[in-house]
Amino acid sequence: MSALTQPRRAKLPFALGWIPVLLLLLLLPLGAELQLFSNFYINLFTKIFIFSVLLLGYDLLAGFTGMVSFGHAMFFGLGAYTTGLILIHSQALFGLPPELTIWLGMLMSVLLCAVVGMIVGFLSIRTHGVYFIFITLAFAQFFHSVAFHWSDVTGGENGLPGIKASTFLGIDHQTNYYYFVLAVLLLCYMLIRRVVNSPFGRTLVGIKENEQRMQFLGYNVRRYKWAAFVLSGSISGLAGALLAQQQLFVSTDLFHWLMSAEVIIMTWLGGVGTLIGPMLGGAIVIFFEDFFSSWMADNWLMIMGFVYVMFVLFSPRGLIGLIEKARHALTKGKE
Repeated sequence: MSALTQPRRAKLPFALGWIPVLLLLLLLPLGAELQLFSNFYINLFTKIFIFSVLLLGYDLLAGFTGMVSFGHAMFFGLGAYTTGLILIHSQALFGLPPELTIWLGMLMSVLLCAVVGMIVGFLSIRTHGVYFIFITLAFAQFFHSVAFHWSDVTGGENGLPGIKASTFLGIDHQTNYYYFVLAVLLLCYMLIRRVVNSPFGRTLVGIKENEQRMQFLGYNVRRYKWAAFVLSGSISGLAGALLAQQQLFVSTDLFHWLMSAEVIIMTWLGGVGTLIGPMLGGAIVIFFEDFFSSWMADNWLMIMGFVYVMFVLFSPRGLIGLIEKARHALTKGKE
């Protein structure tokens, strides 16, 4: 395949019937109002949307650029702590009204994660393969250690409680925040989709396919990888900002390597390099995590581990691969 080939993932959302899915998501809160199910599921889907933003950022780096990071939790946690601290202290320090705190938190989270991404990315992109994995893991553990020991600011092992929700457009209400996060997710998806279908995105795919060839063609490979790392980290920081507003609590667990591992599992389970696939994988993992953990305590990890192993063995392209196989079989059957 040519290094500058247009990625096949551009048409996947239409093949998956995204319009009916979007309509169902828009109508979902009505079910809670009609008491068809509890408000718990509104909160659960909001969490799925937040993780979908995180996974979009990660898929740009791992799926389209081929840089598998084991430290993306550093951006997720950094965004959450930044917004959490702003929601707590911005009114006292800057005199901002409650409506504006969420915007300041999101903006500062994105900017701070971009700066951290520049520094960490500048050092990390000089490594490849397993060395890149370990250096990103090391940076994430560094941030975890700082958050754990800097208790005067972060709360340390007790986390950061007392976060005050922003009242912008009533998003302190559960249903309103559901729609707010869904809107942010759609904007992030359109942005990342536009990026991966642009010449910049096709260059990233070329780097993933054959980095040496792209260098021979005259591309500054490190600069493209650095830009992808910064953009990916910024989107992931935005996801952390959204999580802080939803949970009104932030803990050091967001920096932990287990969070990074969970992101990797979600991405590969759904289908790396497809944008839609990681969001599907994230939705399934979060939903079954809640379902199994409610009656199997920690043993649900064994079930999810078994499912993941089966996908690795029999469907390396994840759920998207299964969907494409089924669609191909149906099309072939009609012929």
